[in-house]
Amino acid sequence: MMFSLAKETMEKTKLWQIVHRMPKGALLHAHLDAMVDFDYLLNVVMETPGMHIASLDTHLGTPETRREANVSIRFKEQREGDVEPGAGRSIWSDQEGEYKPGTYILLTRAADAFPEGGRQGFLRWLKSRCTLSQTDAMEQHHGPAEIWRKFMKCFGVIASFLHYEPVWRAFLRRLMSLLMADGVFWTEIRYVLLLFSISAPELFTRVPASGRLINLTILCGGCFGPLSPLHPQEHQGLTRRPPEFYDPQPSGIVLRFWMSII
Repeated sequence: MMFSLAKETMEKTKLWQIVHRMPKGALLHAHLDAMVDFDYLLNVVMETPGMHIASLDTHLGTPETRREANVSIRFKEQREGDVEPGAGRSIWSDQEGEYKPGTYILLTRAADAFPEGGRQGFLRWLKSRCTLSQTDAMEQHHGPAEIWRKFMKCFGVIASFLHYEPVWRAFLRRLMSLLMADGVFWTEIRYVLLLFSISAPELFTRVPASGRLINLTILCGGCFGPLSPLHPQEHQGLTRRPPEFYDPQPSGIVLRFWMSII
């Protein structure tokens, strides 16, 4: 809580500016899905063709459901002549029968129709579903378990769109550029290998080769990890890449409570 309140002040100090520019060496035990620059990446998601949004358990017609519903954003293939799923229906309506949970709506159409400020309001709302706010950190009267419940909900939303390959590549380029700017040239990245097979089995859906999803086969193939097939292209695309910049090496991990599921 105290860090979130002090962060903005700290980043304006001379000491912070000096530390920011100093070489850091290695970044250890970095959880990949928690290293997202959302102001950048959510705009990438909006600009990526074929992205759709769905609420998996209810409509998003009230502030409460928009805060608590299980939201999924993913690529959906549409061939020429196909009728758009959910056409003529609003995900933001709370009228019974207007929206069927699990129906994917074109993301740009849903964003433009967002009831609290259109597309810009939608981006603010979506960012709030992917991050913990100062309010979240300070509302201790809900009990110690509440912040962890919100924390896990954030990762559920993030995972639904982050691992779609065009978004994934943009995320990696942005991440490595930010690490370089911060003086970090070696990083130990941690990645949950079973994320797809257990928590999001629909990510195995086949889509065109030009827009495939990263799946468990790719995660475990090659040089052990999701970054291995992306190293050469993504690294060469970085500007001012120093010769001592080594490839990020992901470490595969699983969550303890999954041991009872496997």
